[in-house]
Amino acid sequence: MGWPTDPAERKRRKHAEYVKHRIEYLERNAAYKKTPAGKVADRNWRLKKRYYVNGATWDSMFKKQNGVCALCNERPAKHTDHCHVSGSLRELLCQKCNMGLGMFNDDPYLLMRAVKYLIKHNGTRNRQPQPKVVS
Repeated sequence: MGWPTDPAERKRRKHAEYVKHRIEYLERNAAYKKTPAGKVADRNWRLKKRYYVNGATWDSMFKKQNGVCALCNERPAKHTDHCHVSGSLRELLCQKCNMGLGMFNDDPYLLMRAVKYLIKHNGTRNRQPQPKVVS
């Protein structure tokens, strides 16, 4: 019998096979994701799908930043910041800084207005800016 040559029929048959054995496929996939190899594969798939980079690229960025946020230089960098218009990767940020940029819709003019607002109402917090560590 074999697989049909018509792509639409192949797709229909493959989907029917998946539906028939869906539970087994999902269980097998969930078990694989718990293995060390599965965790690496899942991470690489997510990075590639969301940011078009592989795990090695992300790891080199993490190492270059010494594992800390590119903005505050204080907390661990666990979030991948990217441009929502072009999709290009920027740098790695902590959750707090990443969410802060998101709340301002990644708009530099709105962020500058927020800085002016904070300075107007309570000056600076007598905090020296942290030097950015570059290796």
